Amino acid sequence: MKITILSYGTCDDVQPFIALARGLRTNGHDVKIAAPHRFVDFVGAYDVSFIPLAGDPEEISKRINDAGTNVARIISSIYGYIFAIARQVSRSAFEACEGAELIIHSFLFTVGGFSKS
Repeated sequence: MKITILSYGTCDDVQPFIALARGLRTNGHDVKIAAPHRFVDFVGAYDVSFIPLAGDPEEISKRINDAGTNVARIISSIYGYIFAIARQVSRSAFEACEGAELIIHSFLFTVGGFSKS
């Protein structure tokens, strides 16, 4: 079975999917992970196919932390960054899912994971 795993977040979001991908591959499945480009070496070290996604989740977290607790300020601080990368992330995620028979995704890809059906 061809399986694509979508994850967008920190190392703690991506790492469990590496273990899952390796287990699935051991059982004969063709698995690839699409995640932020900063994880190319991390995922590659486990010999799992990798599709890089634009942007850096640490940058988003930094902007949120720097904005304080004001919701409007938080939204304002991340809006431009997210808007700038959203099209690239979506395009790469959709391409990663081409031909997949199963898509596994983290919370942030809930809409994208289902829109491919």
